[in-house]
Amino acid sequence: MNKFTGKASLLLYLMAVLVFFILGGLFVKFSGAAEGQGLAAGAIVFVYCIIFALAALAASIFFVHYSSPKSVVIANRILLIIFVILIGIFSLGSLNPEEKRMMANEFENSMGLGFFKPDYYEKPILYFYSSPDQNKSVQEHPADDSVGFTQKETGGFEISYAPPWLKPEHLKLDYDILFFKVESLTKEFAEVTVNDVTHETKYIDRNAGKILLWPDFLLQVHSVEFKEPGLKKIRIKPLSYAGEVNIAFQIMKPVIIKDEWMLVELFDDNYEKTGEGWIEWNSNNQLLISYSLLS
Repeated sequence: MNKFTGKASLLLYLMAVLVFFILGGLFVKFSGAAEGQGLAAGAIVFVYCIIFALAALAASIFFVHYSSPKSVVIANRILLIIFVILIGIFSLGSLNPEEKRMMANEFENSMGLGFFKPDYYEKPILYFYSSPDQNKSVQEHPADDSVGFTQKETGGFEISYAPPWLKPEHLKLDYDILFFKVESLTKEFAEVTVNDVTHETKYIDRNAGKILLWPDFLLQVHSVEFKEPGLKKIRIKPLSYAGEVNIAFQIMKPVIIKDEWMLVELFDDNYEKTGEGWIEWNSNNQLLISYSLLS
């Protein structure tokens, strides 16, 4: 039997192609070859994978030509081990729902710095960037992608186009609501969460809208409430040992924010004020309250 078409040789070709196809994708990921390429990133990854696979196929043919059948069998075993390891690495994220749940909770509980609201009235296109060079201006960076806004005949705005991964923290343009959670700030950029499920982040021009740090944001919401009502109390002063406010109420409206404390006005079902008091709204960078943007 021709040594090039033997079972061990054919298996070697297959294993080499599979392993190096995956390694090609890993090379792109860790080298950053596709960063900043926007929608072309997928094609770049695929091309690198094919190049790696074809190079591995050529190398395996030369290996079969110059090696003994025993060496071919050993090479197959090595490639199989590498393949299993690579598959195991890629499977961890999708086959461990508990770990993914814990990671999701960690991101959800992370407060960030506040929110970014795009100014789509004056700037109908919001551009997204990856890993900007802080020594360069926004204009010197190529955009990865963008989201466009158009004004409706009724006067409101709607999204005309957007990348498929876009899922901001709050989106309800019928009520002029669009907020991205801000994770970090630089002089010209804001890092925002662009998908509140995968927690993917991108950078945007911080001057393309308004930065609302947590106090600014919370002072404009309709109402707040405790995430764990039975464990938190309303105090007469912004102190953990101050006396409790024992007044019946249904709604808490933020009025003043001082460090980790918030003065809230208390209202009944008829939106009649019944009193006020202080609540602890964050602790150790963890948000202790939920909020409602609309009544």
